[in-house]
Amino acid sequence: AYYYLSDASLKMDVKLAPGLDVITKLNGVEFKWRESGEKSYGLIAQEVEKVLPEAVKTDANGKKNLNQGVLTGPIIEAIKELDAKVQKLETENAELRDRLERIER
Repeated sequence: AYYYLSDASLKMDVKLAPGLDVITKLNGVEFKWRESGEKSYGLIAQEVEKVLPEAVKTDANGKKNLNQGVLTGPIIEAIKELDAKVQKLETENAELRDRLERIER
């Protein structure tokens, strides 16, 4: 397991992370590793770098490494944004059903 230092006492200028506007620009992909041929799922570091450059580091060999922990904040905020939209739509749907029921009586 990987643990990332996250103590509040070490942070400043804290604000909510971007959500859907970042996450919708990323593509989850299925791929095979060239070396083993093993199928896997993930992201392409070069694509992530365009959206969240702080999540990508280039090593001494020029290969891109992805810190997936950086994606956690935006993913959580995107889920919260989607949840708010679903709740709003459910409320609107219930109101419309009530109106329709009254009309059909």
